[in-house]
Amino acid sequence: MDTQQLNGFKTMNLYRNPFASPTEEAIGTDFIGRKSVLKKMHEYIINADKISNYHIVGLPRIGKSSLLKAFKTMIQENHYSHDLVVLYISLDECDNSNDMWRIIGKGIRKELKKQFHSSDKYTNFIDELDFEDVDENNIDYEYVCSVARCMKASGFLGLILIDEFDNFSTIATKGTVGQVRTLFSGSEYGLRAVVASRRMVERIEKEVEGALNSNVSILASTFVNGYKLKAFNEDDMKDYWVSIEEKIGVAVSNRYKEEIDYYVGTHPCLLNLLNGNFWAEKETKNYICDDDSNLKLSEELINKLHDSFNWAVWRDMEKWQLLRSLILSTWGPDDEIPNSELSELERYGIIDKSQFLSESSGPIRIAISRYFTEWMNLKRYVLPFGDEWSKAEGNMRKIVKCFCDDMYQGYESKMISHLETKNANTFEKNVDPRFTAKGRFDAMKNKMSKAINKYPDMSSSIIDYSDPSDLPEIFFKREWSWFQQIFSKTWDEWREKFATMNEIRNIKLHNNQGVPQVRIELAKKYCHEVNERIESFLSIRGIII
Repeated sequence: MDTQQLNGFKTMNLYRNPFASPTEEAIGTDFIGRKSVLKKMHEYIINADKISNYHIVGLPRIGKSSLLKAFKTMIQENHYSHDLVVLYISLDECDNSNDMWRIIGKGIRKELKKQFHSSDKYTNFIDELDFEDVDENNIDYEYVCSVARCMKASGFLGLILIDEFDNFSTIATKGTVGQVRTLFSGSEYGLRAVVASRRMVERIEKEVEGALNSNVSILASTFVNGYKLKAFNEDDMKDYWVSIEEKIGVAVSNRYKEEIDYYVGTHPCLLNLLNGNFWAEKETKNYICDDDSNLKLSEELINKLHDSFNWAVWRDMEKWQLLRSLILSTWGPDDEIPNSELSELERYGIIDKSQFLSESSGPIRIAISRYFTEWMNLKRYVLPFGDEWSKAEGNMRKIVKCFCDDMYQGYESKMISHLETKNANTFEKNVDPRFTAKGRFDAMKNKMSKAINKYPDMSSSIIDYSDPSDLPEIFFKREWSWFQQIFSKTWDEWREKFATMNEIRNIKLHNNQGVPQVRIELAKKYCHEVNERIESFLSIRGIII
């Protein structure tokens, strides 16, 4: 980097952060990329002889609001010869459907007057409608329809951009659903709409109070065409980095771009969150153009990143009951995932079904970013998400913690110290050190240390970092006198069951092939039996399952 560039950095420190705020809509020069999306929207929605309805669907903070506002600017500059008004509204500002119609009606009146007040067409329009003498506080659906009908007859068109359409389910009634279809589909009306939401309109419609038939969607045909907004594509990313380079006056290093990609992939909001916060933390900005520097995130920034994973992806996946399938879609097994849910994850752009990375332990898919995928894989062992495999592992950890509470007053360090030496001079004497109690605990400690250093919000219980074979070998086998109250019978009768679970779980975890189906079904059966016995025991002890 030359002297001029260094001086440029000193100057840049005096100006605003070059990265857009992750919590605000990107407008003006902060709106980057999405050229191909805007082009598709324009080609479909604005035609020489008509305008059409459209639907944008995408995850939270993926850029739907910013896209709608950029599209508004675009069509105001390029709408053929239409006498067109464009109105942006957000349903998070509405308490009920009356609010929605009032905002639409007032907005249309304002835009028509602002754009066309000096034209003869507008004069004839307001004379026919008695436009000026209306109390705007009394605007309702019927009034909006009369305006839309008169607009069409007079040669005016209106496009309503409706953001946060998920809220429609809470403000609408079954009558509102029909009103929306009539107004935005009827040939006699001059209004059409572009709606943006996290879910498809038919899912939103199902939640409307008093919906007539949950299996038949009224709105699906109205908004049948649309775009599934995902993370940035390759062209968007080129635009993103070019815009940053123009703001800071130097080229961003490839090394820095790779590090950012590892943490957040191409998710626009997460890109700005990580880049913007890192920029704010660093007094000097040389890191951004240094090909040899490594990105070292502060604990505060890591926690912010994990919070963003929760609100950008994890929260809605859990709410929509897709979390289990999301976790399985990355680390496997695929055959545990319903095809419809796998397709839905791909529709949201979280995964690409056809893309795998080769790992020594088996192929994996990337969801959002490599870092997010690793974070999620650790989460699966701490947070139960429903499948028999991980549920059994989680339950076994719970009873080991009960054992620790009963025998060592809850002190893991005391338990570990005792178990590491208890059999060291007897049957562990000639065992491979990796498979002694001490060796297994050391491996767990190492995993825990790495996990907490990288992900500070991870569990501080060493038991949560055990492998499937650790617990039966260290605890059940050697302390059977305590664990027999849960499993009954003898250790020898359970030994093969735990061995089968361990063998099949490890293989299935990574989508490996060649395991006989009968072995898989047997392992599932054993997992189910383990879960039933442990959950019965935990229930008696009053422990939440």
